[in-house]
Amino acid sequence: MELDFTPTGSVTLENEFEKVKKEGDKSYELGPNSQRADLVIEVVVSSGGIDKLEAYKRLQIPEFIITESTNSSPFLDELNRRTEISILNWSDYQTFIGVGTVQYITVKVGNQIGKGSNGTYTISHLLKAEGYEWNKTKKVWYRTYPAEGFSIPEYFNNANWISQAVGIEVRFYDDAENELAFYHID
Repeated sequence: MELDFTPTGSVTLENEFEKVKKEGDKSYELGPNSQRADLVIEVVVSSGGIDKLEAYKRLQIPEFIITESTNSSPFLDELNRRTEISILNWSDYQTFIGVGTVQYITVKVGNQIGKGSNGTYTISHLLKAEGYEWNKTKKVWYRTYPAEGFSIPEYFNNANWISQAVGIEVRFYDDAENELAFYHID
């Protein structure tokens, strides 16, 4: 699936009628003709607080809370006291990894456009040590993993090269070369 999106940084969103103005940590416009940010990411642990959610409600921006596990947190406990939170059980939905015909995930590590060609060169010895091979035609390092049990967060947690990566893009593909996910590492 390919999605046309434009990072808009920490753009300020405002609604004069509701007398509210808020700046999210990251924002994105989805699609080619967006009038304002369609997706705002607020990192509550480091920069925000529960009070910011009220401002986003007044801006008519839907909220999604993503957690790493089923463990509760003080933030979620307080939010549950204020409002009802609908829980989405991810196991009710077919994931792209390890389900259906996908047998392998190929990870391709390359240089970001406009960031030069030294990014992958600097970490090439680390990539090679982790079993990556160089594709000189496409100018990317690649490695294929079994899809069963593959997790993108776990992949990033276990990648030793990531701590030295600058100007790198990481793309995840299925067996049919469909792009599943795309990340910039700076």
